Amino acid sequence: TSAVGVLVIVVVVGDVDHKNLVTLAKKYYADWKRGTFMAMIPQEPPQTSEKIESMSWKSPTLPILMLGYHVAEFSDKEIDMPALDILSQVYFSESSPLFQKLVVQEQLVDFVQGEYQNHRDPYLFLVMSRIKDKSNVEKVRDEIYKTLEEAKTSSVSAERLANVKSHMKYQFAMGLDNADAVAVTVGNYLSLTGDVESINRVYQLYEKVSADDIMRVAKKYFTKENRTVLTLTQEESK
Repeated sequence: TSAVGVLVIVVVVGDVDHKNLVTLAKKYYADWKRGTFMAMIPQEPPQTSEKIESMSWKSPTLPILMLGYHVAEFSDKEIDMPALDILSQVYFSESSPLFQKLVVQEQLVDFVQGEYQNHRDPYLFLVMSRIKDKSNVEKVRDEIYKTLEEAKTSSVSAERLANVKSHMKYQFAMGLDNADAVAVTVGNYLSLTGDVESINRVYQLYEKVSADDIMRVAKKYFTKENRTVLTLTQEESK
């Protein structure tokens, strides 16, 4: 016997007739009953040693480097995830020293980025770059390692931290400029926590993130034992 759980999120935004909306909702959803199914998701054991993998690709491609570090699930109560979000902007955004060096000055890569994406279950902090020449893969990798080590030992300046927080807040607010964007954002947070107020709680946490928090999460998650490295390169011609 197997059970299947279905999560349905309906978000209505914009200029709507509320009375008509309620009528339609009752018409199509009134007979739905709350289920009792609980998903049993096994906890992945901690990674205890570095994993290094290489892949070859038949089609033409520039080398791609990906680093994955296990991190916790999204939370609007714990400060780790907001701290990692801010860390990603400090050290991997277009204004970061790493981006300026690898993309703008030395032009070794097409891009470099690091990010944590919100997930209900534990996920990965991913760092990815597309490198223009295969001979520079190790050099780019080592620059990323150097940046992550810097995140553990160097305190972000108060000015830099304030600028990043301001940018993130107003970029988010400016993105809510149409009904579709509002619906997607609300739906996303409802899927994570079931509570739209989660948006306010997580942005309150962003404001509380300190330079010490950023160093702490870097030390906690960016360890060699917690790292998986994947390199994808074009298959050699025979």
